[in-house]
Amino acid sequence: MLKEDLKSSLVSISNQKIRNTPIVIYDVKLIDVIVKDFYDAITLLPNSKLYFAMKANSNKDILKYLSTRIDGVDVASSKELELALNFFSAKNLSINGPAFSVEEIRNISKRGMMYDFNSLTQIELVGIKEDSISVRVKIGESRFGIDIFEAKFKKYCTRNTLKIGKIHVHSETKDNLFIHQLEEIFLELDKGGMLKHIKQINLGGGFLELVLNNQLIDFFEKLSKVYKKFDIRVETIIEPGQALIMLSAYLITKIIDVDCINDIQKIVVNTSAYNLFSWSRPVIIANSSKNTNSLKTIVYGETCFEEDIMCEEKIMPEVKVNDFLIFYPIGAYSQSNHNCLHLLDFPEEILINEL
Repeated sequence: MLKEDLKSSLVSISNQKIRNTPIVIYDVKLIDVIVKDFYDAITLLPNSKLYFAMKANSNKDILKYLSTRIDGVDVASSKELELALNFFSAKNLSINGPAFSVEEIRNISKRGMMYDFNSLTQIELVGIKEDSISVRVKIGESRFGIDIFEAKFKKYCTRNTLKIGKIHVHSETKDNLFIHQLEEIFLELDKGGMLKHIKQINLGGGFLELVLNNQLIDFFEKLSKVYKKFDIRVETIIEPGQALIMLSAYLITKIIDVDCINDIQKIVVNTSAYNLFSWSRPVIIANSSKNTNSLKTIVYGETCFEEDIMCEEKIMPEVKVNDFLIFYPIGAYSQSNHNCLHLLDFPEEILINEL
């Protein structure tokens, strides 16, 4: 349940300071808490660095704020790359993903940066002139990455005297299975004499559940045992996106229409679930109503899409037009994933440290 003092602060901000809604408010103190939690955990690994997966949120103020608090960012497109360079140096970027063309990959190399290759075809078409490459390693059933133990890839590396200097190993969820898979990768690399050439390991993201369950320390303690087993001391990068930023943001909306039909309160707010909530669905945590009467409620978005539903069958106070509803959390994969049905822009975003 939302603490009453936080609820009061949010409602107060809505009533006194917010003139234009909808609006997304980022609480930078929450960002700082999560950043500290990650740094406390990754110190269990040697030479560890904290990056941010920019695909989760590309807000310029967020990037500027993070630039003084973390070590770098991960980018997955040329546009993300160019934006990131406004806030982070080229040496502190991780670049990967299938969105890059051959020419773009070559240009990345010419600019002194390294791309994590996603396929053998990319490597062949780019025409590697260095003796060391960076690869995203296929893990599990993921469609991304290279199976570095496939015979075809091994033969290519041998024929071209090519070494793997960096591996990027990402999974959607960091758990015991991931640790086991990583250990198997280390084992195979060691058997093939390739582990000794690796200078950097990127473990990707997928840390949200660990953050929510306060298990970061436990995970990195287990991971550190694998590192010690193989005597790995090279630089290790982690790049949380959703885990780092999701819990920091609130969406404040205003009710623009309300009706009660068959004892069900039907509300329309001035934003859209269809436009904003493509990957995850925040919940209503506060409202500005002073009415003590409660009703079963459905909250709809403002578009003409029939299924634009913000919240379905929630018991909440009776409200009126111009009351506020506050949704949480909305910090990740909303701004970067939003649709624009009816040419509706993403809400204004502000950073505060008052909550």
